[in-house]
Amino acid sequence: MKVFLGIGGNIAPRKQTISKALTELSLIGSLEKISPLYETPALLPPEAPPDWNSPFLNLAVQMEFSGEPLTLLNHLKNIEKKLGRSNREKWSPRNIDLDILLFGNQRISLPELKIPHPEIEKRAFVMDPLKDILPSFIQKARQHKNHAPLWMAIVNLTPDSFSDGGFFTNEDTFTTKMLEYEKMGVSMIDLGAESTRPGATHISAEEEWIRLKPFLKKLQELYGAKKLKPLISVDTRHVKTAEACLKMGIHILNDVSGLKNQDMLSLLKDSQVSYILTHSLDVPVNPKNVLKGNPLQVLCHWLEEKLEILEKHHISKDRIFFDPGIGFGKNALQSLTILKNLSVFHSYPIRLLIGHSRKSFMNNFSPQEAGERDPETLGVSMNLIQQGVDVLRVHNPEIHIKAFRGWSHVKS
Repeated sequence: MKVFLGIGGNIAPRKQTISKALTELSLIGSLEKISPLYETPALLPPEAPPDWNSPFLNLAVQMEFSGEPLTLLNHLKNIEKKLGRSNREKWSPRNIDLDILLFGNQRISLPELKIPHPEIEKRAFVMDPLKDILPSFIQKARQHKNHAPLWMAIVNLTPDSFSDGGFFTNEDTFTTKMLEYEKMGVSMIDLGAESTRPGATHISAEEEWIRLKPFLKKLQELYGAKKLKPLISVDTRHVKTAEACLKMGIHILNDVSGLKNQDMLSLLKDSQVSYILTHSLDVPVNPKNVLKGNPLQVLCHWLEEKLEILEKHHISKDRIFFDPGIGFGKNALQSLTILKNLSVFHSYPIRLLIGHSRKSFMNNFSPQEAGERDPETLGVSMNLIQQGVDVLRVHNPEIHIKAFRGWSHVKS
């Protein structure tokens, strides 16, 4: 039976305790999917003691379990006890919390167990991780007032990127930043080895792979077999590069060409890797070639065509992220129109990813050089969160994570 669990905790060491819980769960069933971690404010009753206000880490798990629901409930209570959970006052801090969210299609109403969990749709910290492993929750999760995004860190392994060329190509710098990203809660790391900025030089798949390979190996060394680690994405339009990266165990293909090379479909069919479908007209960007007509209508039509192709090749929607490609074949006003109206994409049952960081649509309202536009990027990001964006792809995840932490604690 496919079972979905919610896991959380807000007493240090949060991440280590959740990791131990996953190990214990693997002894009673087969862990099939594990969502990324989300940090959210604690739910508190009126007049709660101030020291109860410790942020939670939450995730969701899909597992195969062969027993009965009450048997699973007893297993979960035993795991909580083994990991040090005490029967403390309701809503008080706790080091681990294990809940059955769904148990196949069963509906159960007992004093000690209700399935589906009655609070699922009331709690963004349940729906957000659940939608990452169960796509039927995508649309409901992004509409919740307390929706939280995932953070994707841009890691350019190029000497000529538009704002940070050469920064990550030093192995010591790379190692230090990757460990920092893991610690601060970055959910995805997007490696790119070919610049797509206007005027950039095309490179071959062979040269791209030479740039990528040592850093992918380094990530394998750093993250190893950890259950809770950032997902690794590679930003490439080359099928040969994508194929080589899949052999090294990456989790996400970020295709900036948007299926222009349909050989990508064969790779997707033969793996379970996730796929970022990005709209673009030219790679590298040609500023003179921009969309004609209403950009929202053009993007919706394009997206529907691509989703139909993916469906015909039996590629599940729960593996797909849509990136409308801010700056790729759009002028500044078209990019702003898209960013202001992202709700038009909410009817599609796929996750929405936006890569707006430091981009040229800011030129008319920001006098800063691209590398100095993190404050402006942060301002845009806070608006995008309110619009239900699922993943924000940014150059400086640290200030975003810190800002969101503060913003989420005072958001009503």
